[in-house]
Amino acid sequence: MIYPPAESTGGAFGSALAFLEVNGAARTLAVGAPQEDDPRTGLPLVGAVHLYGLAESTHELAERTGTQGPQRWQLMRTIRPRSATIGMSFGASLAFVGDVLVIGAPGDGSKAPGAGSVSGMARTGEALWRLTSSEAGARFGTRLCALGGAWEPGGAGLAVSAIGRGEVYVYGVGSGTPREEHRLLGRVGDGFGFSLAAMDAHLLVGAPFAGFRGLPLAGVVDRFTPWGGGVCVERLLPPEPTVGGEFGSCLSMVRGRGGACRLAVGEPGSELGRPPGEGLCRPGRVLIYALP
Repeated sequence: MIYPPAESTGGAFGSALAFLEVNGAARTLAVGAPQEDDPRTGLPLVGAVHLYGLAESTHELAERTGTQGPQRWQLMRTIRPRSATIGMSFGASLAFVGDVLVIGAPGDGSKAPGAGSVSGMARTGEALWRLTSSEAGARFGTRLCALGGAWEPGGAGLAVSAIGRGEVYVYGVGSGTPREEHRLLGRVGDGFGFSLAAMDAHLLVGAPFAGFRGLPLAGVVDRFTPWGGGVCVERLLPPEPTVGGEFGSCLSMVRGRGGACRLAVGEPGSELGRPPGEGLCRPGRVLIYALP
């Protein structure tokens, strides 16, 4: 188990997680604590990111004996924003793009209240680049998702959602400084970009607050491809939708049998499967799709 550092206060430690793999093995774990107070300024809800690494002795033991014993994760460093603002939620979203740690701060109000920002950091804590929004309430950086070579040939890509604007931005970051390649548009208020998942040429964007068949908050999921010109190529709709089902609240992708992409979609507010007569019970469900 990994616990927050002793000096952390009210951090919501574990709100966001990201592993960095080296040669197919996890070596670094980034843990977001977006509600942590800033110790330098005393400002509340600034946030921080704690980086953990496997103890060197664990690597040596595994290499020497060929066995896998308990893994010990040790705190390497804590990353905090250079310019803290109240409620910026630094660390609310995380992703590794190559070996660059990308950190979302959707509450960053340095340019406008709740505009948001995204920072690219080295594992040493060195700031590499920063993207910001100047639109109040944009919540830029709500979710982050690394993209593969299909989106950025020869390099790495990054998807960033701005849930307050109903937009998802796709950047190429292979050359270092991110450059915008696509802008995916949803409807403001639908929660477009509340969840993201990607694999190969697929980028899935959840909009769990969208209405469907006259049912509010039923939710939808849109699929995009690099050659789609920023237009949704397929919309996944909840079978037997529920008011407040919020289909698409969370997304996860994995390589399935035969190399096909599998997508899991959470619908936590689904009423299906509830016991008869228990009208307030919402057991929820998860739907799994095979993508072309």
